[in-house]
Amino acid sequence: MIRSKSDYKYYLLEDRKACHKKLNPSLKQRIVERLFPDSNYEFTKTLRKLEYLMNCKSGILWGG
Repeated sequence: MIRSKSDYKYYLLEDRKACHKKLNPSLKQRIVERLFPDSNYEFTKTLRKLEYLMNCKSGILWGG
């Protein structure tokens, strides 16, 4: 469970490794990722962000 921003960054890094993405992509690879995004990886990133927002952010929108 994501409890802090550092946890969020750690999980994103581990998800990137699990999807066999390079940690420091070259300029060409970054352009290709922008033009042709990996939908599975993008979905995973969105779920991680939602989990981070639900667990760490408080306010009217998040019920905290």
